[in-house]
Amino acid sequence: AAVVEALELPANGRSRMSFQDIIFARPIVVPVPTDVHIALEEVDGTLSFEIYSQQGGEEILHSEGRVVVLSDALSSEIFNEDGPQLNLEALKAQCDTEISVQECYETFLRMGFTYGPAHKALVGISIARNPESDALVLGRLQLPESVSGTRAPYVLHPSLLDAALQAVAGVSANRNKSNGLWL
Repeated sequence: AAVVEALELPANGRSRMSFQDIIFARPIVVPVPTDVHIALEEVDGTLSFEIYSQQGGEEILHSEGRVVVLSDALSSEIFNEDGPQLNLEALKAQCDTEISVQECYETFLRMGFTYGPAHKALVGISIARNPESDALVLGRLQLPESVSGTRAPYVLHPSLLDAALQAVAGVSANRNKSNGLWL
């Protein structure tokens, strides 16, 4: 919403945006009500953002990155005509390698991350190793049965969000096996 307002885009939800170079610098810890701020700066059609809070008069950066509004031509290659849904077939066509989800979770375990059944929503990982295409990771997600009854209050269930991040982290953790793929 902040991006739509800052760039004066139509509020109909039809604008296509690409979030790029996102850095999650520090988690937001909220033991008491906390104001969280979003700073936006537009430069040449790209919107840079910072998400920050203040603690004891000090500004704490939580995340930063860029947002690019996609042209209609690029947008039609990635999104379906019926709305803001990704064209998964077009993205899948770019992928040429599968990564074992079991190996991914074993790597996490060696790193000290233990995921219980509620947080194992990752069921497949595909990546593009084609040097002509941008780095691409597609995670196939499925809400675990153990939390299927908790779906209603969420637009995006926390288990699915976590699994999306696991897909990227799993590829990054296995980069030595993947001929140098870095995300």
